[in-house]
Parts: sequence; C-alpha cells; structure tokens
Amino acid sequence: LLGDFEKNFLELPSEVLVTSMAVHQRYFPVFQKNEDNKTGEKKLLPHFVTVRNGDERALETVRRGNAKVLRARLSDARFFYLNDQKKALSDFQKKADNVVFFQQRGSQAQRVQRIAELGVYIAHALNLSKAQKKQVQRIAELSKFDLGTRMVTEFPELQGVMGENYAKLKNEPALVCSGIREHYYPRTAKDSLPQNLETVAVAVADKLDMLNTAFSLDMIPTGAADPFALRRTAQGIIQLILGSGISLGLHDLTSEAIRLLDAQQKLGLDRSKLQQELIEFLLQRQRWYMQQRNIRYDLIEAVLQFRPSEGAESKALPVEQLQLAEFLGKHLETDIFKRSVEAIVRAANISYKYPKKIAKNMDQSALKLTEEKNFFTALQPILNSDQQARWNPENYLKQLHAIEPVVTRFFEDVMVMDEDPVKCGNRLWLCSQLAEWSGRHLDLRAIVFA
Repeated sequence: LLGDFEKNFLELPSEVLVTSMAVHQRYFPVFQKNEDNKTGEKKLLPHFVTVRNGDERALETVRRGNAKVLRARLSDARFFYLNDQKKALSDFQKKADNVVFFQQRGSQAQRVQRIAELGVYIAHALNLSKAQKKQVQRIAELSKFDLGTRMVTEFPELQGVMGENYAKLKNEPALVCSGIREHYYPRTAKDSLPQNLETVAVAVADKLDMLNTAFSLDMIPTGAADPFALRRTAQGIIQLILGSGISLGLHDLTSEAIRLLDAQQKLGLDRSKLQQELIEFLLQRQRWYMQQRNIRYDLIEAVLQFRPSEGAESKALPVEQLQLAEFLGKHLETDIFKRSVEAIVRAANISYKYPKKIAKNMDQSALKLTEEKNFFTALQPILNSDQQARWNPENYLKQLHAIEPVVTRFFEDVMVMDEDPVKCGNRLWLCSQLAEWSGRHLDLRAIVFA
C-alpha cells in the first residue's frame, strides 16, 4: 500500500526519515531509482510502502491513517531537530556531567575525558602528527555530545549520525564530523571500519574504556549472558586493530586504559588481575577473528600463546601475530619447517624442565665442544637482530631454518645434563635463550604435525 508524506519533511536528515519509517513504524521508505549526480546516493522520495494484513476494503482509510501516524512522528522529529540547532555543542557537552555512565565509575563527561586521553595515547603510539592528535582530541571531546540532544533521546538509533549532522551545521572540520559517526564502527562483524587513523584511535579508546570499566565492576560475560554486549565490543577492538593493520599491543593498551580509569576513579583493585582478564577476553576475540581467516587452530594457539609462568610472555603485536600465522600456514607441511620446530621444541622443553640449573650468565670459556661453540655462535645474530629491530615473518622463518642444523647436531652429539654443573648450566642457557627468542613470537609446542 503506497502512502505519501509532505515534501517539506525531506529537509530532515534522511537517516531520521528512514528510522521513523522503517524502525518505528515498520514502513518501507521509497528511493529514486537512479543515484543523485551530486551525492552519488539514491535520493529519498516523499512516499512510503506498508503491508496490510487483510482484504482490499477501506484501503484509502488505512492509507490516510498510516500517513497521519507518520506525519505526527516526523513533526516531532522536525521540532527536536530545529530546537537542537539553537544550542551550542558545548551546551550538550555540559549535560554529560549529570549523566551516570556506570554506578561507582563516574559520569559520561569523565568517560569522554578518558576516551580523549586514551585516544591521544593511541595516536602517539601510531606516530600521528601533532595536527592529527588535535583531531583525535576533538573527535573524542564531541564523541558523545549528541546523547544529550532531544533528537537522539527520541531516536537512540541515531547516536553518532546526529552528532555528525549537528557538528557540520556548527562548521566543525569534516574529519571531526565523520569521526563522531564512525567512532562507533564496527558495530557488527561485517561492518565497515573508520576511514582514517584519527577515528580508529578514538574508536579503539571508546570500546576499550567500555570494556575496561565493565570488567572493573566484575561485569564479565558468562555463558550466553552478555547484557552490555561486551563480546561485540571486544570483537570491535580486534577488528579495528587487525582490519586497519595498525601496530598496537594488547598489553600496553590495557595497561594505559586501566591507569587512566584508576587515576580518575581510585579503583582500589588488583590492576594486574584486571589486565590479565581483559587480555584473555580480547584474545578470545582474536582467536575468532583468525579462525574466520581460515588459519589452522594449532597455529592460532601457537601465535597467541602467553606463558607468564615461564617468564616468556609474548611481545608480538596482534597484527604481527596475524601476519606470522598466515605466513607460516603456507609452510606447515614442509620437511624443513617440521625439523626446525622439533629442534626448537626440544630446546624449549629441556630448559623449562630444569629452570634452576640454567646458568645466570654464560661462561664462554667453559664451552669446549665444537657443537656447543657453534650453537653459541649461531645464536648471537638471532638475539642481536631481534633486539635491534622488529622482526617479520620472513626473517623469523629464515632464522628458524638457519639454526636448525646446528641445534639438531648439538642434541645428537652433546649431553646437555652433564654432571658438571658449569657445563650443564651453560648448555641449558643456550637452550633457554633459543626458547625465549622463539617464545617472543609464538609457542612452537602448540603446532601439531600429522
């Protein structure tokens, strides 16, 4: 059943019209067939389509009734829209002081402050310019102002959209305007990502602050219960980091988020425990993301493995872990890779089994056998190169393959657990250094060969 509404309502943002029709009234909006030459989008027309569950009697009465209901809703929307424009953006920002974000965790205004500080921290980590950091600051400052508008109060689905619209009317920079809307992205697993790094920084900060605050109140999802959609929030963080290909580490990110919240709200909590819970929750989402890229389960576990109890916590960034897993996935079935993994795993297992017998410092003068000298020599460029620059998958694999023959010969011809404590300590030191180097990138023990 085709209905009409007054053309002057088309002065409202199209999102307002579509939301009023499709979400609130379950009407179908009508667009022109061809895209507009100026905007590249299909223009909304002053019509709607409804479905009647009945026969063809009194269709005109139904049509007029539908139009009357929609007209009333659009009239309210226009009233809110025009009245919101009479106020400065700062007026709406001030309202956030009186809006509680979470009980015991301050106001919405305090949350915005944390988002801004964390956003600038992320911008610095991404090496953004001073001008870009100012943009990040401004996007964050205005990120939630529209929550105080009458329009968003009436149409909660339009948060961000109305913020962008009102910011444009107040002549805010274009990047800031789009950032107000896009910092909510991604909202689903298949949603778009923000178009620029400034907005990505704010989006990560926004989602991480939400997650951090909820976890600090012990609102950790269990089973199917997730009333605050924290799994989706964590998934958004991972999508932003990996989808944008940016070098952000979960350890540093969560540490800064917790520091900011604690400094502002005086949590009085075990910060290390909170951080561990956050990281593990984010890693669950990272596992899911990598599974969607068809990466083998054991390789995912290998690159995501953390071993704090063994003193070799992974230092790799999520984007590096993804790149490494995808790269190594192409070499899993080669003989040389299998031999290399077996050699490293053997060194790791023996060093983890006898940690107290490992020498604190290598006594190079005590190295008498050719095999242990060769092991020590082959180890030096690997350790030095890893300290001087970030690794990459190709280099890691080359280094892994290069040291394999030396390590294999070492285990074939040398008794590691020698009765002489100096010899034993030195040999275990060699194994531990190799295991620690590899453990910074992935846990090869998790890889399964057929």
